[in-house]
Amino acid sequence: MPYKILGHTADIRLSVEGRDLEELFKDALKGMVFIAGPREPEDSKETKRRIRISAGDRTALLIDFLNEVLFGMEKNYEFYTDVDFKELSPIKLAAELKARPAIRFERNIKAVTYHEAEITENENNLLSTKIVFDI
Repeated sequence: MPYKILGHTADIRLSVEGRDLEELFKDALKGMVFIAGPREPEDSKETKRRIRISAGDRTALLIDFLNEVLFGMEKNYEFYTDVDFKELSPIKLAAELKARPAIRFERNIKAVTYHEAEITENENNLLSTKIVFDI
């Protein structure tokens, strides 16, 4: 599994690793959607959403990306099964999200926080970070 759910007193922490930024961002998205626990209708159809984000560094870009996705989940009542990055650098991205409708979410994520977030290279030469979700 490319991500692990970690315990935290009032929030949920997620530890994520990836060989590169694309894999790290995709696995962080998968982990966040897993935490939210979407339930979809039986005959749902996939749609696509486009996003563009700029930030000061790669860690801020990841957190801003996840918050943008979270906003889309709440606004459109949908969840995202995959992301296709059209552009991805340490300070900006353009992407297309694959979306499916949700009938409910098991957990309400209020925000993706910057607390503990810092993308670093670990001893296995993988990019890694921890992400704290305000529940």
